[in-house]
Amino acid sequence: MPPKALFLIAATAICLTIGYFFSIYAACGFNRDFLAINSCTESGGRWNYESRSCERLPGTFSQPESEIVYEQP
Repeated sequence: MPPKALFLIAATAICLTIGYFFSIYAACGFNRDFLAINSCTESGGRWNYESRSCERLPGTFSQPESEIVYEQP
């Protein structure tokens, strides 16, 4: 494949990736914690906006490398 075609494919992939993450960032209301919020909710937790922390409940799925924090109400 010619170098120009490879460059165009790589540039398109980079632009699509940047656009994807920007759209997620915008959908979260431009919240600077959007990646942490997504990770928290995807692992079965709930995000506490006041303390900016992830609250995990017993029996919910969590990733093995993440630290489970149980908070008393």
